[in-house]
Amino acid sequence: MTDIEEIIDLYAEIPSFHKDYTYLLNQLPQSLINDAWKRLITRKRIKLTNIEASYINSEIESFLKREIERYNRQKLQSSK
Repeated sequence: MTDIEEIIDLYAEIPSFHKDYTYLLNQLPQSLINDAWKRLITRKRIKLTNIEASYINSEIESFLKREIERYNRQKLQSSK
């Protein structure tokens, strides 16, 4: 792989959600934000490009809200 390809691959792994989702992202740890980004851009159905995933999209907002719900449920279960 050339240097530029490596840089592009590294950039693709950096989550760049739209700033309007900050209020949602602040509710998740960085590791889950990274995982959510990877899942959005690599899923089999309705795969998003990095650019599409960085725009405002109701599907992304719903996805992040589901991730927050899942995270909060897991937190509650582990605290019992």
